[in-house]
Amino acid sequence: MSNISNFKANNSGLFARPNHFEVQFVGPHSDANTERGLMINCNTTNVPGLTMIAGDKDATYRSQVRQKVYDDVTFTFHVSDDYKELEYFQTWMNLMIDPITNRVGFYSDYVGEIIITNKSRTNTKALRTTLLDAYPKRIEPLEVDYSTNDEAMNLSVNVQYRTYKQEYFDPKAIAVEKEEAVFAHNVNTEANKNNPMIEVKKQMWKYISPEGNESSDDLEY
Repeated sequence: MSNISNFKANNSGLFARPNHFEVQFVGPHSDANTERGLMINCNTTNVPGLTMIAGDKDATYRSQVRQKVYDDVTFTFHVSDDYKELEYFQTWMNLMIDPITNRVGFYSDYVGEIIITNKSRTNTKALRTTLLDAYPKRIEPLEVDYSTNDEAMNLSVNVQYRTYKQEYFDPKAIAVEKEEAVFAHNVNTEANKNNPMIEVKKQMWKYISPEGNESSDDLEY
């Protein structure tokens, strides 16, 4: 029987949010600055789905799986004023078919990788999907309109890939950085024997903002 207690027990953590993600492009024509901009300006995408193609039913009414098909992935970007997002994918597609000779390039010369990382609400990795042998299959037309003065132009790119791999992470596993202990120091000093708070005052003074008006003499206990 389903009730609120069972629901809470089954969902002890937070639900995943679709707006917590980032993408990373590793194209055959490496352009680190533009690829970083693509990561920032990508506003929508989708984690790839999977479809199983089955044959006709046999005499026992069974339909056996024949093949699996990976769905294409679409990325949408806010377009910068220099149209670097459009130029990046056009350059990538020129490796597939030469714009001058119209010759098709070698497969290994135009495929790359695209990494989609879903993050938790605490900004930790939860799911990482890597599209292998990926390449842009279609650049959607850019729409221009006089009535959209206050809207950003969007670019949609449809991506084909050979396969993908997924890695799952524990969103609660947060790497804790080692921090310097504020008062981790040797207290076996002559000054401390006379007044134990002298060393504490000295250590606290290091962590007071230099713009402040406090001095070590102002630290009263």
